[in-house]
Amino acid sequence: MICRLSNRRRIIIEMKKRVLLSGFILIDMAVFASCEGTPVCEVIEPQAVLSQIPTAPEQVDGMEMVYVPAGNFLMGASEDEKDALETERKQRCVYLDAFWIDKTEITNAQYAQCEEAGACAPPTDRRNYKKDSFANHPVAFVSWYDASNYCDWAGRRLPSEAEWEKAARGVDGRKYPWGEVLSCENANYFEDCSEFASTSPVGFFGEKGVSPYGAMDMSGNLWEWVEDWYKEDFYHIAPDENPSNMDSASGLKVLRGGSWNSEARFIRTTHRDGSKPESTSAYIGFRCALTAD
Repeated sequence: MICRLSNRRRIIIEMKKRVLLSGFILIDMAVFASCEGTPVCEVIEPQAVLSQIPTAPEQVDGMEMVYVPAGNFLMGASEDEKDALETERKQRCVYLDAFWIDKTEITNAQYAQCEEAGACAPPTDRRNYKKDSFANHPVAFVSWYDASNYCDWAGRRLPSEAEWEKAARGVDGRKYPWGEVLSCENANYFEDCSEFASTSPVGFFGEKGVSPYGAMDMSGNLWEWVEDWYKEDFYHIAPDENPSNMDSASGLKVLRGGSWNSEARFIRTTHRDGSKPESTSAYIGFRCALTAD
């Protein structure tokens, strides 16, 4: 049985990187639809080739960005995902317009540029913030407002929750950015084998911790603020095209990805959490996004 996708847009094939750090080599991917029960795959004629990948825009903070093409992806956890909470369900096919997302979390050195420009408040805890040895670590102790201000200063924005999830897992519903199996070679999370007392330098795990689109550290290291307000049942009621929750009733903003202090179940690509937007901690950072032309 093939489930036909409900959105009326022409479906654009998603692509997965085979070589992640030394240039784009693409292979065709399938687009998934979700009907009653198990998601099934509908293969779509390829619509994009290597020559159509746009050039990444140059950024004021020196951030390298990765491209996520327009198309459908599987959003949410499947019914058989034993670690998933009800807030991560239901799983279904969602369409997103093309966008760019930061390859890594914003570092201390990058955030310092914004502070020095007078556009950002300093982190609420600065014990490691200006240390040379932590310059390439992700900035922590920043609120949602701080993150939003930074992205605005840099000419970007925070990603939507759906954009974050697609950038982390690709189109095939994977459990972690790199696949289905987790080890200490993939991410900085709460595990005995961790060599870090807190954060790791951004991109430390290289190809072993990269998402299908080339984004680093989307599981572990730091939780990441996104644009959406948190709503427990949003994945049940979200629209099928470019979903974003602007209902502030919960008073919480969404956090994604888990941190260096998170157990494995909390760094899965579908896990969702929320926090007051003024909150700061040693476990929270962010990355920015940019709408593609």
